[in-house]
Formats: sequence, structure tokens, C-alpha cells
Amino acid sequence: MAHWDDIHIRQQIELTIKTSKQTYTFGSIIVRKNDNEIYFRLPASQHSSTVIRRGTSAEVAVRTEQRTLKFTTEFGMIQPGTPPSVQILRPPEDKIQTESKEGFYELKVEVPLTYRLMRDLVTPVSEFKKGITETLSADECIIRTDKALIKDNFVELSLTLPGGEEVTFVGKVTSSEQLPDKTPPTFLSHIKYEVIRRGEQDKIMKFVFDRQRSLRKRGMY
Repeated sequence: MAHWDDIHIRQQIELTIKTSKQTYTFGSIIVRKNDNEIYFRLPASQHSSTVIRRGTSAEVAVRTEQRTLKFTTEFGMIQPGTPPSVQILRPPEDKIQTESKEGFYELKVEVPLTYRLMRDLVTPVSEFKKGITETLSADECIIRTDKALIKDNFVELSLTLPGGEEVTFVGKVTSSEQLPDKTPPTFLSHIKYEVIRRGEQDKIMKFVFDRQRSLRKRGMY
């Protein structure tokens, strides 16, 4: 099976572009894919429309279900839209490198949040309770709470990112476990996003990449 077959829409993509004076790193989401090309949303950054141009070379990393795929390619056409979408052509199979996805795009960070239990994707069944993130990424998070969450149940989360951006989404609990030797009891729950507006997802992704970039500059990531 070709590595290219592991790539699907809604997966995260990281782009690194090196110019004569600076290195830029952007994150986005794949919105279209076929046998020969993929398209992603132009990142919401003041520099993206300047450095992401047709023919510009970039180092690309795509997070798939099992691993991270990395390759170097050039940007193709940029299609108008809100936001515009950018084309990347499929590289030769032997030019695609693979590595474990562990730690990729996932930021260990504590962000206070409120959550409430949901009967389904739209119907709340509890008042808001307090929690805090353990990790955060553009499509999932791990949160700490003082109550256990039930696997496969839905929760609505609201949090304010450092910097003031507010984000609200509905996720599905994929696992929940109690941390040992914690008083009062503390639970870690893995939440996979199910309903999140594109703009909300972009806020999270921008925060994650900006924080990772800052940590890299200080040699801490």
C-alpha cells in the first residue's frame, strides 16, 4: 500500500518554508485529495499569502492515522475562496519519509475550561463544570477533571486560549481514566472533536503552532 493512500481530508498538514532571511512554519487542514494532489486551506497568518506562492518549495508533514509522512515538494495553483485553497502535487513514493506521530501537533499545555455533558451532539444534560487541558491539538485534546467521563459520551467544551481567543466545540470521549495517588480524585479524558467550526479549529491550530515555534526558538521543544 502506498504511503499516499494514508492521506485523507481533515488531516493536519504542517508546512516549513525557508527563505534567504527566515524560516516560516504554518499549519492547516487538508480539504481535498486525489491520486495526484492534495489541497489545504491557506493558513490564517499574516505571512502565509506572501510566502506561499506557486512554485515555492516547502517541507511538508502530514499526520495520518498511524504515522507522520514527510516530503519536500512545490506549491501548485492557489484557488480563490474564503479562505483560498493551495495545491500540493504528489511526490514520488520513494521521496516520502515516515516516522511515528508521537508528539506531532500535540501541545502539552494547561488551559482552563468549562464543560457540560451532552445527550447527543446538540442537547446538554448538565450544567457547566470546570476542568483544564492536559494536551491540545487541532482535532483532539486530553482534559483533567474531578469527575470521570464515560467513554463514547459527548461533551461540550469552552475554553479561552492564552491571548484571549475563545473556542467552543463538541467532542466525543474516547477514553477516561483516574490518575493514581491523586487527592482529590483526578481523571484524564481523551476527547476527539466531533463538531467544531472551521474558524474555531483554526484558532486552536494557530495557537499550537505559535507556541511550538516559540518553544523551538528557546530549545525547549
